[in-house]
Amino acid sequence: MCKLFWMNHLLKYTLAVIAFVLLSTSVFSAPLMIKCKFPSFASVGKNGNYPSNIELSSTDTFNISFLVSEEDGTQKAFFIGNLGAEEVILLNSKGPLITFLEITKTQNVNTTSVDLDTYQAVHSRHIKLLDMFIPSQYYGTCYSQ
Repeated sequence: MCKLFWMNHLLKYTLAVIAFVLLSTSVFSAPLMIKCKFPSFASVGKNGNYPSNIELSSTDTFNISFLVSEEDGTQKAFFIGNLGAEEVILLNSKGPLITFLEITKTQNVNTTSVDLDTYQAVHSRHIKLLDMFIPSQYYGTCYSQ
């Protein structure tokens, strides 16, 4: 009888631990903030010639952040900028390379890919403004909070 008593308690304890783990990973999973700094970039030259005038610069640092959260078992990603947050498409969220895809209101495309092993990152902008195609690419590193 004593053995049955302990087996019953062990079973209840095991079920409670399993329930806690399942609930904590889905309902209570913490959002992930990824902050990136891009000190170097390449873009089309000032005269608009492509690709003959590629400029490389490290004078300005470009910073962006992304928030990855989970809601009802679905991961969502948001670009965090000076003007607020905008939902973006999250590609390959399991890693080791995670990519954020943004399609702007003007149908321009921006992508940011982060290597989750080294936190090296590249941000690419594919912009069409008036009749000019203005691609650019930024290189840097990120960290997570």
